[in-house]
Amino acid sequence: MEFLEIKNARYLDEGESLIDLTLVTSDGEIPFTYSANDGEAASLFVRERMGTFHISPYTPPPPTPLSELKAAKRAEIAHARWAQETGGYAYGGHTFHSDRESQFNVFAAYMEAKGNPEYSKQWKTMEGWVTLTASDFILLCEGFMDYKESLYVKEATLCAAVDGASSADDLALIEW
Repeated sequence: MEFLEIKNARYLDEGESLIDLTLVTSDGEIPFTYSANDGEAASLFVRERMGTFHISPYTPPPPTPLSELKAAKRAEIAHARWAQETGGYAYGGHTFHSDRESQFNVFAAYMEAKGNPEYSKQWKTMEGWVTLTASDFILLCEGFMDYKESLYVKEATLCAAVDGASSADDLALIEW
């Protein structure tokens, strides 16, 4: 790769020791931050050309639009809800797996248990194996469904708060 040109150079700090720029190379353009203490080939190239290009004072980027900040906050909330939903569910002194496949398996056992009061199975929890009866499966599944619904209610409530936020500072206060 051959260094050809320097463009869009600007200082990043008041001490004028870091310079943000674009290096034009034989392989294309590369964003680069030059530091006087750096010994990389690109820094050596910039150092050689220091007097040949204009360096602008640092101008911070424009603020991110509130609509984008809100979208990011809603995604953060959805991820937090999903992580809590699929991170395990405590019942009867055990922590049950609650990823989507495990939810399906518990629901299938619940349906079997609803039709067969004698239903009983060995079930693997996060701590090890337990034996569950039909009533255990019914209570486990119904309890988990209530828990899951509470998570979605919390997500909806927080998303409504996001929609009502009028500034980035308001959004920063909204936490899972």
